[in-house]
Amino acid sequence: MLSQEVIERFAPILHFHPFERYFPCSLEWLLRHCCLRHTRSSLRILQPSQVDLLTHWQANHPEGSTPYLDIASSGYGGHLESAPCYVAVQEWDNCFEITYLMLYAYQGAQTAHWHLSRRPYDCLVRDFGRHQGDLEWVSISLDKESLQPLEIGLQAHGKVRVVPWSRCPRQQEHPLVRVALHGHCCALMDEPDRVIQRRLGGVLSICDLYSSQGQVWRPGELRRIGLDESGQPISQELWAKFQGRLGRPLDNHFRRLTRLDGEPVGILPRLLGRLVRLAEGRGWLPNFIRQAEGTPAPGDPGRWFIHGQRKSGPPLRQCPY
Repeated sequence: MLSQEVIERFAPILHFHPFERYFPCSLEWLLRHCCLRHTRSSLRILQPSQVDLLTHWQANHPEGSTPYLDIASSGYGGHLESAPCYVAVQEWDNCFEITYLMLYAYQGAQTAHWHLSRRPYDCLVRDFGRHQGDLEWVSISLDKESLQPLEIGLQAHGKVRVVPWSRCPRQQEHPLVRVALHGHCCALMDEPDRVIQRRLGGVLSICDLYSSQGQVWRPGELRRIGLDESGQPISQELWAKFQGRLGRPLDNHFRRLTRLDGEPVGILPRLLGRLVRLAEGRGWLPNFIRQAEGTPAPGDPGRWFIHGQRKSGPPLRQCPY
């Protein structure tokens, strides 16, 4: 398995948007600001420990109950000064795959772009798109013999985008990565500042916003996380086995549009906001738009944090972290 020296050599340098308010944190920070609960039981553990998460690790148990962390708003901002970068390493036939994971307590309101103006501008849709808990990541594949990087994988909205290492901007061997405002998905330094995900007519576009002008984070601590082939944690990060949710469900509402700094917008955006709130009040908006579950924990069966050799399929493209 790879040495800590190799893992540290390729750790990404993250650049946040200047309006970002929700930064990475350690699990210890998260646990100090939450309560462990079950969806169908009376379990309540304030400021749980990792041992508590290991004790109540199993989803859909008992009687269909699922454990989750109810995160207090006091922890939403995270704590960049003490935040580690969590690392999972997997071995494939011809390469190693290093995944650098960032834990967030909260994802903020949806970023968008308003088109109907002489000077179109970026804005926030409050309070759509927000949810508790967030795990984002960057993966790098290394040649097994030379330990030289082959590709870098970038996660955004459940999809993996793979870029050859030769096209990856970097400082020495550290990839230069930008983090989307509030959404926290990752892009490379030289990629566009605005990536449109969905257009709502010619009025508004849902998009990811990137910038190189905000806070820069060089992770000072890299902690290994994962499960062995028997399903047990490989390190002191016992939460690797926790199958519940990092966050309670939130009911999102369209409150208003604002500029990125919170300042109000013009008459047309406010009129649109009133129309959407009217539709929401009359039950015309489907529930899946309004309901936001907490993010799945590392032990969720849909995530691949199992250490040990995996021989089928290409790396990076198949890892639904």
